[in-house]
Amino acid sequence: MKRVVLDEADMLLELGYFSDINYLMQLFREPQIMIFSATIDEHLENEINHYIGSDYQITNDSTKTARRVSHHLVDIHHQTINDAVLSFLKIKNPYFIVIFASNKNEVNELYRFLKETDYSVIKITGDLSNRERRSAIKRINNDEFQVVVASDLISRGMDFKNVSDILSVNLPSDLSYYYHRAGRTGRFDKEGHSYVFYNQDDLKRVNALIN
Repeated sequence: MKRVVLDEADMLLELGYFSDINYLMQLFREPQIMIFSATIDEHLENEINHYIGSDYQITNDSTKTARRVSHHLVDIHHQTINDAVLSFLKIKNPYFIVIFASNKNEVNELYRFLKETDYSVIKITGDLSNRERRSAIKRINNDEFQVVVASDLISRGMDFKNVSDILSVNLPSDLSYYYHRAGRTGRFDKEGHSYVFYNQDDLKRVNALIN
């Protein structure tokens, strides 16, 4: 074995897999180690150095989202999420949009609402079985839908072709997840747009994201 790839390294740390990685590394003799993550903070870097050794260089690009993604804040002025999303879709008329909500209840409510409109929509949450999830992904990649409503389940490591827009109806509790959401568009040298709904009650977290 000459090469070891650790993808979504921050999630590996969060889920506690680095002890397993430490064991696996002992089975290889001086492999090339490649680490990928949209977000590598100081804690993660320290953990990687602890388990793998400080001789390995971590290169962390300061640009956390793709350079072809434009970012937009949308003040919804205390509209309901459903009304704001419907207005946004009518004005923007996106080619293919993924809408993120922070929990499955919000995903389910928005999905039920949009099902009653003229938009072709599907949802993906952790409640789906593996079979249902594979079927949904296949149908999405067959261009059957204009709108995908999803939890942060698909913000990591799941690629859909031709995503023109991302909409976050609220900010994730962990702001680093925003980078993963926004990274679903602007891929393969294509332009993309990421929108975030907010109101005046959210200004503190919005400013934290901007900073």
